[in-house]
Amino acid sequence: MGENNSDADVTGDAPCGVSRRAKRSFDRLQSVLLFSDVWMYNTEGYVSK
Repeated sequence: MGENNSDADVTGDAPCGVSRRAKRSFDRLQSVLLFSDVWMYNTEGYVSK
């Protein structure tokens, strides 16, 4: 229910396929950024030791 509302707000008049593809790429980007953040944090921790 909440997901549908937020989806509609974000996509507007865009077709479902486009919004789904955009969300998938956005999720991939988020995971990549999260991984890079964790990797940077780990390497900084190793360097500081």
